[in-house]
Amino acid sequence: MSLAYLFLEFLCHSLLGLRACSCQTYFIWHNGRNISILHGELVGIILALTLSDPAVPSTLYTDHLNSIHIIDDSKTIIDQAPCLRTLNGHSYYRWILALTTNNSLHITYTPGHSDEVSFPTRLNYEADRYASSAQRQPREILSAPIPTFFMDEYTFYSHDDGWIESNIMTYLHKSRSLSTSRALASGHQLRMALHLYDPRPPPEFPYTHAYSVYSALVQLYARSSQLPTADLLHSRKLLLSA
Repeated sequence: MSLAYLFLEFLCHSLLGLRACSCQTYFIWHNGRNISILHGELVGIILALTLSDPAVPSTLYTDHLNSIHIIDDSKTIIDQAPCLRTLNGHSYYRWILALTTNNSLHITYTPGHSDEVSFPTRLNYEADRYASSAQRQPREILSAPIPTFFMDEYTFYSHDDGWIESNIMTYLHKSRSLSTSRALASGHQLRMALHLYDPRPPPEFPYTHAYSVYSALVQLYARSSQLPTADLLHSRKLLLSA
């Protein structure tokens, strides 16, 4: 099973208030192939909202601009439910909006990977550095909470990918395509083994540029089950062992 490690750092670089000198860094990981850096950004905001002291005026700096827009829009009279329903990770967004209802934490945007010389951008750089260094100690990192209590009433789940909150039609198409390609690649005398093919697109006029001829020849032999692999040579008693 593939693991996507998403490390959330806050308080040390982003939650700044009257107690900014009290520095803490947290690392959390998500399990599943369907996890992206988006979930890391959202869980970082959730942790800051959960652990911040409502009595202390504080500011949370984040480089996730979409979260800033959604939080600002939620303060208007426009209903955010239809918009959130189509977003990947919408249960995390719902959790954030529920926490911001009674929390005085000020959440503001700071550019990520910026050459700007300022305190927030410097702290953002330190957050990225901590995230990179934490990958060397994966067993010591706690798993992130999954907001199943804010998911849709019916949410798809996969053993390999976890909870599926992205577009289910797109996910099913990619999942079936991947499954089919793996099944074809493992049998049929390597006729559909993708590693045999040149990943570069063919030239516009293949008869005038010959750099892809070798790849085409390999594909021709593979598709006709004539590629001289060890298995094929062994089956024809031209090789002692495969």
